[in-house]
Amino acid sequence: MGLVVSRQLLLVQQGSDQICEDFVNPGPDNRNQRSGKNKNNLKTKKNQTNNLAGKQSPSANSGSEKPNSKKPNSKKPDSKKLSSRKPSNKELSDKGKRGAQKLGVWLAQKTLEPDIVLCTRSPVARVTAEKLVKAMGADTRLIKEVDLSANGELVWKKIARAIPRKAKRVMVVGGKTEVKGVLSRLLGDSGAKKAALKSASLAIVSGLSGWSARSSDEINLKKVIHSKKLPDGFPYPHPDGAERRLRPAYYYRQSSVIPYRIENGRVQILLVASSSMKHWVVPKGIHEPGLSSAESAAMEALEEAGIEGEVHKKALGHYEYNKWGGRCRVVVYAIKVESIIPEKKWQESHRGRRWCLPEDATRMVRQRELIGMIRKLVAKVTSR
Repeated sequence: MGLVVSRQLLLVQQGSDQICEDFVNPGPDNRNQRSGKNKNNLKTKKNQTNNLAGKQSPSANSGSEKPNSKKPNSKKPDSKKLSSRKPSNKELSDKGKRGAQKLGVWLAQKTLEPDIVLCTRSPVARVTAEKLVKAMGADTRLIKEVDLSANGELVWKKIARAIPRKAKRVMVVGGKTEVKGVLSRLLGDSGAKKAALKSASLAIVSGLSGWSARSSDEINLKKVIHSKKLPDGFPYPHPDGAERRLRPAYYYRQSSVIPYRIENGRVQILLVASSSMKHWVVPKGIHEPGLSSAESAAMEALEEAGIEGEVHKKALGHYEYNKWGGRCRVVVYAIKVESIIPEKKWQESHRGRRWCLPEDATRMVRQRELIGMIRKLVAKVTSR
């Protein structure tokens, strides 16, 4: 008789939510509208972008670009995924985000990383799963969305079918109803009541000989972790680091890109307005765990500038700045723009984007450390 390997289930109740002010009515006549105050804010931001552009000296092209006919590299982030999710009037609150991240750090400290993460088809559950997985230092490609709208035995069958046969530890992220249903199926109603999960909390269930959860299994509730009882702040620079910061360690490692193209034999640089609409910047964001620095930079280019292209393998340089009570390090790459997403499909189109000649870009860009990198990029491209 072979050795029976016990499986472990990590059940996470999603973090607290809040009404999303940017909720988009899914009706056919309102696909591009925002509700209430934010609809007006969007118009204001458009005006701010125009005013920002008007204050600058003439550049290569102040208008929005039409999509290039060249097909993007298949390895680049998929722009379709940015608009594939169904609209919702709920989003994960800041408190919920921090709670999910605390759970992720705790799991990393205990070396309890799952082989796969299943989450319900809810934006709140999805973001909970993403925040938790990233805080563990893992790749969000671990996450798989499943329909957990059923109850009792049927919902467990859906979970079991989605789990790879070789998986030993599985995480399931859902709302209160879904999580309670799974706990009731495994532990009975009394066991589910004993767990008493709240927002951004975790139940560890052990004793499963397989994912069919047979009645002969000695299934038990091993531990319950409530994020609000975990220490404030996050260890740095790793899960067992002595220093504590306001955000998980991966926030302080960032990637950026300087987008460029060659038009009529001249290099042009693409700038976008900052989120505050007060400055011209280049795409920049937190380095996504599980991706290389260059891959993460390509993702930022897609999200913040609505562009795709080839990221140079060698970085142009790096710079540092203060944020979240610590020092962030930003690695900067060049990206040759191959395709541009139309404004109607670009989620951050309120920012506006502007093609500039290099001499204008070095004067307009806010981050002064980028000036030397822009010049370095131009020298490298024109010397070929």
